Amino acid sequence: MTHRTFIAVDLDDAVRAELADVRERIEPFFTPDAPARWVDPDNLHVTVKFLGDVDSRELRDVCQAAQRVAGSLEPFQVELVGATDLPQRMRDRMLLAEVLEPSGRLAALAEACDGAMASLGFPREHRAFHPHVTLARPRARRGRMPRQAAQALAGLAFGGTTVDCLTVYTSELTADGPVYTPAATCPFRE
Repeated sequence: MTHRTFIAVDLDDAVRAELADVRERIEPFFTPDAPARWVDPDNLHVTVKFLGDVDSRELRDVCQAAQRVAGSLEPFQVELVGATDLPQRMRDRMLLAEVLEPSGRLAALAEACDGAMASLGFPREHRAFHPHVTLARPRARRGRMPRQAAQALAGLAFGGTTVDCLTVYTSELTADGPVYTPAATCPFRE
């Protein structure tokens, strides 16, 4: 059996609530011609490494490798803001909150996860790491986000969150949206 799998950083409850509240402010920019598919607030996260389909036997190794990476790190803070500095292709296809962490520790975390997963045979990431939280996507397959929605989001601040663990998730796609199940929670060292 295979599991659609990714490694993520979870958000503090207060930040999730702030991000969920923005929906009321942004939703008027969507119309029946351009509807949005909103991410459930419980599913809001920062993907550090997407692995795709992972065999049940490999999943154990993935969880152990993620635990080794997490155990080598100390907690740090990130801030979430309305997306302003992400590539245009991302902003056109998703409504995003951008994750700011100027010291580079989040990027180093992503690189460490990428290396750990490469040692298990997963392909390395070839795109630059752009940490973000996806809030909504267009319902239409080739749809685009209304420019006014992205502009209304830009510049908003959603607060900070403590990065103190990694979570390995499996994802099941359903008609009601994805269902994420933690396969492992990997705390950072104290």
